Amino acid sequence: AYKLENYLLNSEQQVSCLLDRNIVSYLIDLVKGAELLPDAERSRCHRLSAALQAFLNAANIKSEPGLSYHEYIESSSIEHADKELSYFRSADNLDANLYLDIALGHINSIPLESVPKFDSGELLGFDPKYRIKAFEFNIVVIKKGLSVRSQCNSDYEAMKLLLEWIFEEYVFCVPAFYFMAIYFSGHRVPKMLKSQSMKSVRNAAWDLALLQHWITLSNRDSEQVWLLASMDKAIAKTANLMLLRST
Repeated sequence: AYKLENYLLNSEQQVSCLLDRNIVSYLIDLVKGAELLPDAERSRCHRLSAALQAFLNAANIKSEPGLSYHEYIESSSIEHADKELSYFRSADNLDANLYLDIALGHINSIPLESVPKFDSGELLGFDPKYRIKAFEFNIVVIKKGLSVRSQCNSDYEAMKLLLEWIFEEYVFCVPAFYFMAIYFSGHRVPKMLKSQSMKSVRNAAWDLALLQHWITLSNRDSEQVWLLASMDKAIAKTANLMLLRST
């Protein structure tokens, strides 16, 4: 997957990469001029994001922020999300060599004069009442799973009852189903749900909405290749279960 010739020699096929919010946030930090510490471990996430974006830019793969700005709107305001999106446009059009220098530790910040400027205003006409169906469905399934578990003696019994409820109520949501299957197993990923609070449930629901969005985009156009990038281990593990083909 990480060979440039796979993409550059097949220029007729359009390739895009859906980025999780964590990566989007790190890239925005970089184009805002964040000064990274020379300590590789403490700046690891920023440098990994830079390495990914260096590859995507060099391979002419379009970076897509996906549902990130919806999360920004929920946590702050449309105005703030709109400003962040303009920063992302700058990050997406930055010279790949600058990202490579960041990734390799040759530099610890991106010179602001090298950052292309993009006007804000893309989201100002956005309806704040708009609801993302996949996000809402995932909340319902996660909350039901946690509720069922509180009444059961084992994770196995909880998953069995959750599956019965899904089919009885016809609320089948693929990402949430696999997420809860992992959660109620011996292979649970640490901090999949930091707590049973509504805030933790909503955070997980946004991650799962990203996966639903990814699958929807992939199925919409067979000529388009959609990659997915995230640093979240639970997202990666859930995505792997969702794939029915080797691609």
